[in-house]
Amino acid sequence: IPLNIPEHYFNYDTSTNESNYGPGYPQFNISLDKFNATHSVWAYQNSYWAQMNPKKKAEYEYWKDYQDLIPFPLDKNYCGEYFGNRAQSPIDVWDTGAECFEHHEIRDRPGDFQINDTEVIKQILPSKLRILYPLRTGEEPDPPNADIPHGWGKQLDVRDIDIKFPSEHRLMGKQYPGEYQVYILAESGRGAAAISILMDYHPKNRSNRHMQLAIDAFQRVYDTDLEACERKRRRRGQVLFEKSLLDAIFEENEYFQKWVGEDKNVTANVGFDAQVHNINLRNLQDEEKEDKDPFTTPGKWDPFSARYIMRSIWFYGYRGSLTEPPCTPFVQWRIIDTPMLLSREQISQLKSILFNHVDSDCNPTSVHFEGSVARPIQHNRTYDVHRCTCRDFLSDEETFETGVKKCPLAGNEHLD
Repeated sequence: IPLNIPEHYFNYDTSTNESNYGPGYPQFNISLDKFNATHSVWAYQNSYWAQMNPKKKAEYEYWKDYQDLIPFPLDKNYCGEYFGNRAQSPIDVWDTGAECFEHHEIRDRPGDFQINDTEVIKQILPSKLRILYPLRTGEEPDPPNADIPHGWGKQLDVRDIDIKFPSEHRLMGKQYPGEYQVYILAESGRGAAAISILMDYHPKNRSNRHMQLAIDAFQRVYDTDLEACERKRRRRGQVLFEKSLLDAIFEENEYFQKWVGEDKNVTANVGFDAQVHNINLRNLQDEEKEDKDPFTTPGKWDPFSARYIMRSIWFYGYRGSLTEPPCTPFVQWRIIDTPMLLSREQISQLKSILFNHVDSDCNPTSVHFEGSVARPIQHNRTYDVHRCTCRDFLSDEETFETGVKKCPLAGNEHLD
């Protein structure tokens, strides 16, 4: 908690005695859903999030320019409320037997941008890593875009991608190491479609070379801010030794002492040593010069890559909310049923970029609690979650080649 607490401050502290700025501390209950199935339900006491002035929060500032496209007022705090048939997010996702009302895959396009284009802003925010795409200003260049099934309209542009650790959603009770959330805002006033792709460790610890390009881009932001911090400290006549900055962060944080101890044998093989107190700053001048392109560079970075990121066309879906204050319920979530895979080194590097980041004034920015910036799961006893599988649609390519629109399996047969 910072010494001078700004009005927009909140964190993820769920401890019983000290959760003065967090989402509350959990109380565990057992409940039955409408099918008489038993599920765990978490209720939260002493929720600071539910008492906040929404206008003082970063997500309000971010979304307020799109209020005309959002069917709920952004100046109201919904963090402690449940609205109609919309759940508070995130939830533990399972198939409640609701009908899949979508009849084709998400038809995504990569757009025209490379991850290192300066028009694509990489942000290390207190609660997430964000890739922010520019708004469309003409026919070209194209941001990444997608045709979301069930009446959302053709090829809607991606607004941003948020990356959080660990995953906010759980899939059939399992929490994953991370979550990659793609936000697409409809022009019809329907709200936002969010595509959630869970992040897991590769079983053979293989690196995801496509995601490494994004990791490197965030690393440059981290290094640039740290270099600015060091310059400022030197100007003040303070000598910054090689490991003093991160030592200070780690000495006050028992979680990171444990985390680095657990991961020290995997981080040894990464070209990223900040986690073990060795900061070898890059020469950033050439990189900054290369990034300052007036238009997009040749090629593109696909945020939907079927090989490396969105590895399935099938998903679970439900009506939910933002996962940070003001928790506005204008998001329709689609949770892809297959996670992307990264090496342990890559996930460790992403977590360290987010949790260890300092701004140009040398202030730690993360609001994590014990290595988490995931809102605790919310109850979903009465909300429908549908699952779309090949029983509902096949890929466009397969349908075009075979003329078959659905797989020929019995309606109740389980699909893995």
